[in-house]
Amino acid sequence: MPLFKKLEANPIPIEAPKGRSLPLDERLILHLQGPTPLDHIEAQEFRQVVMKALQQLDPEELRVMEIRYQFKKSPGQAAKQLGLSPTELKRRERRALGKLRQHLAPYGSAS
Repeated sequence: MPLFKKLEANPIPIEAPKGRSLPLDERLILHLQGPTPLDHIEAQEFRQVVMKALQQLDPEELRVMEIRYQFKKSPGQAAKQLGLSPTELKRRERRALGKLRQHLAPYGSAS
């Protein structure tokens, strides 16, 4: 039986049991297998959940998150771009992250 057929017949669990990391060969196999159709569906569902959570933010909080995380600006750069003090930017970012965590907590993404 070809190697790839064996892998299909005996898939390796994605997560290792607690307290144990996956051996190098299993990690390599997982890397070579690539995403499954289920992975694509789960990713799409998670994107929808995140988009819904982002809609719960105030416009100024959403703008802070966009500049900080989408455009990868430092806190100083983002504060300057928004015309805010660094302290105010951090306050808005913390408030936005708190709202996102609260909304995503039921989906197991609270951390």
